[in-house]
Amino acid sequence: MPYLTTQSIPNPVDGLKYRDDVRITDVSSSYDLTKNLSLTFNVLNIFNAKRYEYIFDRRFMDNVSFFGRTYQFGLRAKF
Repeated sequence: MPYLTTQSIPNPVDGLKYRDDVRITDVSSSYDLTKNLSLTFNVLNIFNAKRYEYIFDRRFMDNVSFFGRTYQFGLRAKF
């Protein structure tokens, strides 16, 4: 569902700017190597979601934001 952005004061010349919802999905997993040591793996924005902004109507696209997909590897230790 689109919503009116409130980051700036609307300019009557530019029109009202709307932004579509962004549904970002993250995935996280871990594997225990020992009782005190585990590997972690995360994927942020796995479906590579984009954010669309437009003026009045979707036909008048103003901005498309690409966030990209991010991979994270980690090692977790308990002391």
